[in-house]
Amino acid sequence: MKKIPSITSALITIAAFLFFANTSIAQAPAQDNWKQEEFMNYGGPLNTTFSKGYLFKTKSGHYFEVADTKAVRVKLNNPGVTVMTDGKKYRLVIEGLEKPVNVNKIEEMIESYFVGDYKGWSGKTTFTLENGQVWEQATFDTYTASSTIYRPKVYVYKTSDGYKFKVEDQEETVLVRRVKG
Repeated sequence: MKKIPSITSALITIAAFLFFANTSIAQAPAQDNWKQEEFMNYGGPLNTTFSKGYLFKTKSGHYFEVADTKAVRVKLNNPGVTVMTDGKKYRLVIEGLEKPVNVNKIEEMIESYFVGDYKGWSGKTTFTLENGQVWEQATFDTYTASSTIYRPKVYVYKTSDGYKFKVEDQEETVLVRRVKG
């Protein structure tokens, strides 16, 4: 004759299971506080190198500057990109990449075009923009572009170090200060 377990023993078994399940959950490492801020499909091939200073624009118009010092080569077709934040820091989680890319969110961005021929900078170079603003180099750095570029698109954006000037499709940035406009 089969013995049917009593309701009491079944309840004890369930209670023991719940106790041990909760104990093991409590001992599991705490999850980080990263939350999704934005998701987008890149909308085509992403073929670039994410190196420190690279600017990434999301479809909603937010800009992020790559903070990682180790360059990551990206060659993906239409990847999903998720912007994650813990409230202070940001990451890009890109489908097809093993590790997230650490980025800084740019709160203030100026997009314009350089007036005339762009050749780089040295010492106290001034940068006149199509929008009427004039910026000058704030540090004594030198950079020579590989070729002269006529009216390139430029970005001036605020970082924790100050304002940076960047020419589209160029890796180099320089700290600047506004002198007019």
